[in-house]
Amino acid sequence: MWAPHQVLHEFWRNRLNVLASRDIAANQALNALAKQRRARKLRCRSGQKLQPSTVRHTNC
Repeated sequence: MWAPHQVLHEFWRNRLNVLASRDIAANQALNALAKQRRARKLRCRSGQKLQPSTVRHTNC
C-alpha cells in the first residue's frame, strides 16, 4: 500500500488524540449511565414512585 508522506504524518500525529477523545467520551457515557442507575436504585429503595413519562422500564 502506498500513501503520501504527509498523509501518514498527519495520521500518526493525530492518532493518539483521536483515541484519547474516544476514551474520554466512552467514560463520560459510562459515568452518566452509572449515575442514572444509582439514582434509580435510591428511588426504588426509598419507595418513591417513578414517573412513567421518564422511565420506560425499571427493575426495583
